[in-house]
Amino acid sequence: KADTIQSTSGGAATLTKQSAAKVHLFGSNAAVPFNALNISSGVDNGTGDYTYNLTNALSTETTMFLATAGDSNARTATIASRATTSFKVLTFISSNGAASDHTNFAEVNGDLA
Repeated sequence: KADTIQSTSGGAATLTKQSAAKVHLFGSNAAVPFNALNISSGVDNGTGDYTYNLTNALSTETTMFLATAGDSNARTATIASRATTSFKVLTFISSNGAASDHTNFAEVNGDLA
């Protein structure tokens, strides 16, 4: 058990030989982040189009991004674009591909800058 993990110099500890999510998000259908890790804000760009800004930048945008829609009614989510400081999630109806406002979940694994 531990309450705080830090380096021997007192700063933030570095995980070695481990992988941990650098971003975790539950976003509303208006891009409001709930239960979020490393998300500073969300922007509702229009129907089913959300941009989330990161608190701490990633070292590269070519890392693993995952997204899913938060509804069991045949909704889908995908990562539409990614950068070191933000990413875009699109949600849509699975059967016809039409954009649709929906809650969404995202996770990013990789390294922070």
